[in-house]
Amino acid sequence: MKKLFLLFTVLFFTGNLAFSQIQDDCGSYSIFSQSLLNPPSGFSSDENGNTQLDNFYGLTDPIYSITFWGYMWDGSSDCYMSGSQDFEIIFFQNIGDPVNGTIGTLVQTFDITVIPLETGMTYTNTYHGVVAQILRYEVTLPSSVSLSEGWFSVVKKNPTSSSCLFNFLNTTNGDGHSAYQLHGASDFNYATNNRAFCLSKAPPIPVSNWALVVGILLITIFIVVRYRKQIV
Repeated sequence: MKKLFLLFTVLFFTGNLAFSQIQDDCGSYSIFSQSLLNPPSGFSSDENGNTQLDNFYGLTDPIYSITFWGYMWDGSSDCYMSGSQDFEIIFFQNIGDPVNGTIGTLVQTFDITVIPLETGMTYTNTYHGVVAQILRYEVTLPSSVSLSEGWFSVVKKNPTSSSCLFNFLNTTNGDGHSAYQLHGASDFNYATNNRAFCLSKAPPIPVSNWALVVGILLITIFIVVRYRKQIV
């Protein structure tokens, strides 16, 4: 009985410790992951703000979808309103070392509309005093991107120049190499932050019920024919 009580106590406290961390993963089809883990900061990546970028490398499959995390902030508080949001996602080539390289030629631009998932988690920026709900964005690209290494940016469109900006969350996962572009500037600056994002490959095409039926029927016919030949 004492051993069971001790085991329960250990599991209880370790379980609470694990769930006290802010974390979110990328799923089984991820091919590059800097998933959300205890975000230390978040910076604007908005048409009316700055642009945040990050690098990726070692990919052997085309990029089918992208997941990223962020929050909405108007300078003093959470300003998120549920509904769809428009983003521009841009992929670039990499120059130099795959891990510590620089941003190269633009490869592909996508204009997408996405409804963010409200994760139920909150982010507190102690510097600005911001408490905001963490939003998860899952985007299937209009067409796959074939880059074994490169860079990408995610910028929320803001045609009305609203002060409610999308802020791209960072993560304690990653290689410590990222980039940003100040509002209105043309050059890129490099930093040691890690953006919270994942790149994923296409999921396998599910087998239809008809295909299963035909497959079972063919196997059955093969077994019956072979059995009759053995009898003859």
